[in-house]
Amino acid sequence: MNGIGRLLIFPLAFVALISCGDGSSTGNGSGTEAIAGVTVEDAWARTSSSNASNGAVYMLLNSATDDAVLSASVAMSVAMSAEVHETTMAEDGSAGMRVVRSVPLPAAQTVSFEPGGYHIMLMGLVQPLAAGDIISVTLTLRSGGTVTVDAEVRDDAG
Repeated sequence: MNGIGRLLIFPLAFVALISCGDGSSTGNGSGTEAIAGVTVEDAWARTSSSNASNGAVYMLLNSATDDAVLSASVAMSVAMSAEVHETTMAEDGSAGMRVVRSVPLPAAQTVSFEPGGYHIMLMGLVQPLAAGDIISVTLTLRSGGTVTVDAEVRDDAG
């Protein structure tokens, strides 16, 4: 192949490589989004007080195939870290939380991340969560894909 042919092939190969993607996708959680085989609906976070150091994000998830949520992350401009948590109830009726290593997403079943259940815990909030703000949360799936969803901050679950 001559020099001109090599010069033409390299840019074409580069364009093909960058357009393939890595299984990651982005969507807006305020509606319904099918991303990496996972449908995300109604992603939201509750407003926080000015002295709150933590917050939570909720959503509805549905997977086309058996999968699982393994972890979550947010930008450092939102919080220092994010973890997948579950609210638990002790025998004495007191509520607590625990880190969850995996939330199963059975095929064609809706899994709720909601107050009193599974949720994405935002720890070390950089600033209070204010109504109307949008928080981008990235979920890592067992299948290897990621889902980035935009959660609207609301005064309540409505």
